Amino acid sequence: MKYTQLGNTGIEVSRICVGCMSYGKPSEDFHLWTLNQEETTKMIKHALDLGVNFFDTANGYSHGTSEEFLGKALKDLGVARVAEVAERLGVTMTEVALAWLLKRGVAAPIVGATKVPHFNDAVRALDLDLSDEDAAYLEEPYKAHEVVGAL
Repeated sequence: MKYTQLGNTGIEVSRICVGCMSYGKPSEDFHLWTLNQEETTKMIKHALDLGVNFFDTANGYSHGTSEEFLGKALKDLGVARVAEVAERLGVTMTEVALAWLLKRGVAAPIVGATKVPHFNDAVRALDLDLSDEDAAYLEEPYKAHEVVGAL
């Protein structure tokens, strides 16, 4: 895959952007030809395997279900490693994700929460020291890019 800068943001994106209007629940008042979740996941996996990291979606595509299908596909394709590490360590996936950010030098990750246990997981993450091997395992599927916008 070839990459380019997204405007002047400093973010590197693939030269191909996947338009996600083709994914979501079909409806009479939008499109009847959209792909179901299983087919969407297959398409997203193939795009990721090719190095695509740029996806365009909108809450209007398939009445918002395009975003839901894309999110589920990305979650299903990438979160399995987080779940494996969390299960092995006996902690939540939230703890693993935040501990990884902290290991990578993020000083204070922003944590949005809608339930009290979300904050509890976040605080417990401060005491979880991931091994270098666990961090490498979590990072293996991802193409790293520079942090942009940091002050």
